[in-house]
Amino acid sequence: MKIIFSIYDSLKNPYYGGGGARSTHEIAKRLAKNHWVTILCGSFDDTGSEMIDGVHYRYVGVPFVNPKLGQLIFILLLPFYASVEQFDIWFEHFLPPHSTTFIPLFTKKPVVGITTILHASEFAKKYKLPFQIIEKFGLTKYRHLVVLTESLKQKIKKSSPASTIDLIPLGVERRYLRLKKQVISTPYILYIGRIDIEQKGLDLLLHSWKEYQGKARTPIQLKIAGSGLKEEEKKLKKLIRRLKVKDSVELLGTVAGSQKAKLFSQALFCVFPSRFETFGLALLESMATGTPALIFDIPGFSWVAKSAVTKVKMFDSKSFVREMIRLTENKNLRQMIGSRAKQFAQQFDYDAIAHQYQQLIVRLAT
Repeated sequence: MKIIFSIYDSLKNPYYGGGGARSTHEIAKRLAKNHWVTILCGSFDDTGSEMIDGVHYRYVGVPFVNPKLGQLIFILLLPFYASVEQFDIWFEHFLPPHSTTFIPLFTKKPVVGITTILHASEFAKKYKLPFQIIEKFGLTKYRHLVVLTESLKQKIKKSSPASTIDLIPLGVERRYLRLKKQVISTPYILYIGRIDIEQKGLDLLLHSWKEYQGKARTPIQLKIAGSGLKEEEKKLKKLIRRLKVKDSVELLGTVAGSQKAKLFSQALFCVFPSRFETFGLALLESMATGTPALIFDIPGFSWVAKSAVTKVKMFDSKSFVREMIRLTENKNLRQMIGSRAKQFAQQFDYDAIAHQYQQLIVRLAT
C-alpha cells in the first residue's frame, strides 16, 4: 500500500528536527518493510527528495525562507497535494497554530489525524487570534484520529464524538533502553529539547537555576542541549546573561546519535519544565536510559507514572528548586527513580508502536 505521512518537521530540518520528526521516521521505516511510505515535509534547502532508511522524503514548499513562513506555505500547499497524490492512507500530523489542516476535505481516501500537537488555545493567547475555534471545527472533519495520551483522547471525544480514536503513543529506540548509567567526575543536570522559551518553560528553569545555585552545597553545571528559531536562541542567551548564570550554564546546541545517548547516561538527572506538551519524547528517552527526570505536573505529562518520575505542582518554582536539590544530594533516590523509569519505558519500544500502526492500516484497508 502507498502510505503518506505529512509533517512539517523532518530529521534534517535545521530549525526544528524535534521529537515528532524522529518518531515519524522510526515508525515509517518499519512500515516501509511492507509498504511504499512517503513523508511530505517542509522544504528548507534545495533538496527536492531523498530516500532515508527505505522511506521516501519529499520536501514541500519554498526553501531558504524564514521557518514560520515556510510552515505557513507548507500548510497552504497540503490540500493541493492531497488532491493530486496517489495514496491509500494519509497520516496527517497536526501543526501549530491551529492543529488541523483539513486534509479530509480534499480527498475521499482515508485520512488519519495525528494529534502530535493540540494546543490552539495556547497559540491563541500568544498571537491574539481565535485559533482554538479553527481547531475545534477542524477536528469534526476527521473520521479517524490517533492520540498520544488518554487525556488527549478524552479531550477530543468532546469536540469530535463521531471520530474513531486510537491511542498510540510515541516510542523510544532500543539503544536508549540498553544504555547503562555512567558516573563522571564533573556531574551535571541536563535539559534536552527544542529551544522555545514559552512552551518549554526555559525561563522558569533559569530562574529556578539561579535560586538553586544559591542553595546547592556542591557546584554543579546545567547543560542545555537543543536548537530552535534564532530569535528563541537569542532570548535564551540574553536571559542567561541577565540572570548572571553564564558560568554555570553550558549551551550545547543540537545533539544526536551517540553524543545524545552519552549526555543522557552521564547526567545526574534531567529537567523538563514545559508549560504544555502533547507527549514529550525527550522525557521518554531520558526515562529509557534510567536517568531520573524532574517535571511539572502538566496534562501533557499525565501518561507518566508518578513512581517513575519526580513531578511538582505546575509552575511552582520553589518546589522545583527543592526537588532539584533533593535529587542532586540523594544518590539512592536517583537510582530508585531511574530504575523505575527504565522499567516503565520498556512498553514504548518502537517495534510495538509500529505494529499498532500496521494494525490500524489493515483495519482502514478492509
